[in-house]
Amino acid sequence: MSREFKFRVYSFVDKEFIYFDIYDYPQGIAGGVSEPQQYTGLNDKNGKEIYEGDIIEQNFGEKPTRGLVKFSRGSFRVIWPAEPYDDLGCMLIEYVTVIGNVFENPKMRGIYE
Repeated sequence: MSREFKFRVYSFVDKEFIYFDIYDYPQGIAGGVSEPQQYTGLNDKNGKEIYEGDIIEQNFGEKPTRGLVKFSRGSFRVIWPAEPYDDLGCMLIEYVTVIGNVFENPKMRGIYE
C-alpha cells in the first residue's frame, strides 16, 4: 500500500501554508518560508490531513492531551509535553484531532522543543 507524498511550507510573508506534492514544487518561492513539512499519510477523526508541525489533541481516556507531530528516527512521532513520545502510526486515530500548528500558534512550539 503506497501513500501520497505531499508537503507544505509556511509563508511568513503571507501567513499561510503553500501545499504541493513531489512532482509540483511551487515556483517563485524565495525566502520567507519554513522548511518543508511532510504529510504523514494519516487524517484525523474529522478527515483533516496530519502534517509534521501539527499540534494534535488525543481525546482518549480521562482528559485530552496535546502533542506535536515530528518526523524522527524514521517515523512520524508525537511529542507530548510531559510524557515520552508515541509513534503516530500506533495511535487510535479516531480519537485524534488537529487543533493547530507551530507556525500559527508559536506559543505552543516552546512546549515541545
